[in-house]
Amino acid sequence: MELKEKLKRARNERNVSQQSLADAIFVSRSAVAKWESGLGVPCSESMEALEKYFNVEKGFFLTDCPDEVIVDKNIKMRKTKRTFLVLSLSIAAFFLNCSVVAFFLVRPVFAETSFLYTEAINENGFDIGVNRIADTCYAAQYTCTAFTEKLGVTVPDECNGIPVRRLGGCYGKGLPQPFCISYAEFYMNAPEGSPYTSVFSEESLQNVEDAFTVVDIPVVLNIGENIETVEFVSSDEYYPHVNEDGSVVFYHVTVYINCSEYNEFFYSKNGKLYEKKTNKLITDFDYSE
Repeated sequence: MELKEKLKRARNERNVSQQSLADAIFVSRSAVAKWESGLGVPCSESMEALEKYFNVEKGFFLTDCPDEVIVDKNIKMRKTKRTFLVLSLSIAAFFLNCSVVAFFLVRPVFAETSFLYTEAINENGFDIGVNRIADTCYAAQYTCTAFTEKLGVTVPDECNGIPVRRLGGCYGKGLPQPFCISYAEFYMNAPEGSPYTSVFSEESLQNVEDAFTVVDIPVVLNIGENIETVEFVSSDEYYPHVNEDGSVVFYHVTVYINCSEYNEFFYSKNGKLYEKKTNKLITDFDYSE
């Protein structure tokens, strides 16, 4: 059973509204709505608060899939460490001369191992996962709290002195944290019980019975020189807003990307992001027209 299903069942069994739960654990109602719709996951602090609120054991709300993934990664890590140890004992002198090279060879393995991301930081609107062992951070959700025409969002180059090398990633026991630009706090206003309290996907828009319009929110996304990997991007999010006359508007974020000319892995052209090695378009984003 996924986290969203466990959380919704626990809330319904207690007959607690999304707003009441949000107030109890000091988050917004839209955050609870995103968790229950599967478009977001709680940070470690919110996860602990949920476990205490529902009086369940630690890890109760975690899904089975992330644990399976992390077990597989743990196995790979143990094999890597075992091989590294045998080689270091047999060629100790060579290892001493090449230790710096060896570190950079294994750093990608450490960077991809979610349980080494042990710090979750919110900095300048970004949720950031920190892996000090691999000297790597990933940028997850950026939360907009006010409307700004032609908003510019800049991915930080570093966090607490550690380079931000990835867009999106997995945290701790394997909790996925996609890179996205969220307007949920600003636009979502439907009361409890309304069919428009959750974030919609493009597919779920087909099931909306009321007449509605879709409005794109163009955002200029600035990517610096440190980004090496586009790990996990979520761009299929439509934020419902109910007007006073009852009409519904779904707001959807699109991006125009500017990438630093000093980035060794990506470049931007006409607002779109491409991989330098293959000239392949990165299709994870919804680009502005």
